[in-house]
Amino acid sequence: MVFYPGTPEDATKEAMYLAWLAVNAVALVAAVLAILDLGVLATLCLALYGLLGLTSLSHYAQGFWSEHTLGANATICAEVLMGLVLAVRAVRQLMKKASHRGAGHGSSARTARRNGATSTFG
Repeated sequence: MVFYPGTPEDATKEAMYLAWLAVNAVALVAAVLAILDLGVLATLCLALYGLLGLTSLSHYAQGFWSEHTLGANATICAEVLMGLVLAVRAVRQLMKKASHRGAGHGSSARTARRNGATSTFG
């Protein structure tokens, strides 16, 4: 961290690890929600996790592009790009689920089955 551009003097390795753990905890929550079959909440957490990847751009508030190494710039850009892709895909998935429910393919059909209604199609 001593060589990282613009690092505040009071920043510690421990604080950086805690920040990293906090961000990645969102992905862990998404995984747990998916295991619990809470798909919409899991997908929302994945969208949030993806958006958190955009915070990597804050590295450039600490130091200009030219002050970072090629490896650091590549990592920052990859985090931003992958975060954006994940967030967009998650939102598209949520929109797809919402459109299916709005078309009568979702909860109303499940509720009818739960209440004992039968369908001529199956």
